[in-house]
Amino acid sequence: MCSPCEAMRHLMAGYAELFKLDSSETRDYSVEIDPREVADDTLATLWELGFNRISLGVQDVNPAVQKAVNRVQPRAMTEAVLDEARRLGFRSINLDLIYGLPYQTPESFAETLESVIEMSPDRLSVFSYAHLPDRFYPQTRIQADTLPSPQQKLTILHNTINRLLDAGYEYIGMDHFAKPDDSLAAAQREGRLHRNFQGYTTHSDCDLVSLGVSAIGQTDEAYFQNNHDLPSWEASIDAGQLAIIRGVGLTRDDRIRRWVIGQLICQFRLDRKQFAEQWNEDFDRYFADEMNRLKPMIQDELIADCGSLLQLLAFWSFCSSTLSLFCLWLFIACIMLLNVLIALLSDSYASVVEIQNAASLKERASIILEFMQESSEAQMDAIVSANKWVHILCPVDIKAREEEERNDDGFDEDDKN
Repeated sequence: MCSPCEAMRHLMAGYAELFKLDSSETRDYSVEIDPREVADDTLATLWELGFNRISLGVQDVNPAVQKAVNRVQPRAMTEAVLDEARRLGFRSINLDLIYGLPYQTPESFAETLESVIEMSPDRLSVFSYAHLPDRFYPQTRIQADTLPSPQQKLTILHNTINRLLDAGYEYIGMDHFAKPDDSLAAAQREGRLHRNFQGYTTHSDCDLVSLGVSAIGQTDEAYFQNNHDLPSWEASIDAGQLAIIRGVGLTRDDRIRRWVIGQLICQFRLDRKQFAEQWNEDFDRYFADEMNRLKPMIQDELIADCGSLLQLLAFWSFCSSTLSLFCLWLFIACIMLLNVLIALLSDSYASVVEIQNAASLKERASIILEFMQESSEAQMDAIVSANKWVHILCPVDIKAREEEERNDDGFDEDDKN
């Protein structure tokens, strides 16, 4: 059996035979690394093969939390990998954190955040943990009563956003932060930021080629996913066949809505002229129903309609200033009050309807607070997880969506290429 480094050399040599790999200074070769698996020659080999970006899984530096999730990883181990990567020349080093893990508290996560800020990564991803033991067997080892409450998770998120903004990081969107001089932050300022299944990127109009187990691929007109089952995936590859087991072709309407979603989640605004030039459609005519649904949010000054631009004011405020807890509630309200997001909160349909029917922003905020107090962990994850608002401007009949999800296993949100 070959070593991991030998296997990577063999893999990259195969890619070079099939694809014209970019070797310029502008290339982005990125790899996710578990610091616990890094050998003496791992980073040097990756650098030799052309990789220039890395992402390190940290989750939390607290020993009790690490033990509870079976990921013991001393801070010194992570720092050693960071230092070696910087010495070799890797850029845009990212660290992943997860909040909502066992034994985490607002105080303990604040200490973790200080440790991470001291390590000074170029980028930070801060994900919300969703406890789904029925779906993910390893989570059955985690006792639900050791998890922070939904209210504690909200406090952790609130404190984390404020601390990272105070430390000089910029909010990129969803669950990502970056230093002002990082390429992601520059791309967002210049309107060049994009997002795909892999996350935020500075590269537009790129196909995603899915290779591994459960990987999701993307072209301009389709999405497709490989088999989850390893033996089945291997059998397809050994037979010289694609391992794809499902896919969906996109209509022109799908592509238009995907483009609009991309503008909102990357730039927090939408340019009507740019939309017309891109799609040869009048925005207000094409999205007449959706614009009618947005009127209460415009009246509440969560969205500004400047004629040429639609801007999400709550998110601009969110990016540029320290966030009060009430502003965070408004940030969540901004997400929830979009009519089309009902589909993301199917277990809480009545609550969302009540929020939408409330006459004033104050009433809505009050209902949201009450809802948070009474929500289950799953419902709170649907609200707090920033990934849940990517379906903006996708009108869905809620009952039809529920029936569809019962009959079709579809793409898994947690699957990554």
